[in-house]
Amino acid sequence: RAAKDWRANLERSGPTASSLTILGPISAPAGRRSAQYRHHMLVKGIDRTALCSAIRHSLECLERDYPRKDAKFDVDVDPVELN
Repeated sequence: RAAKDWRANLERSGPTASSLTILGPISAPAGRRSAQYRHHMLVKGIDRTALCSAIRHSLECLERDYPRKDAKFDVDVDPVELN
């Protein structure tokens, strides 16, 4: 649920939302690890500053809604591979 909420939050990120391309969330290749489900989401945009701002804002909102023990959010800028 947290991954879907993250996507919805990004889609509502104001004027920046129209310039974002969001793929996912989908289950990560190693889907489940230590009784925790993992998902990947790829977010692309033309304006790097606006993209980073939208991601930062969405993370701040989600971290208020999901205690650390319930969900963990990691961001990899310019990922080389998705594992």
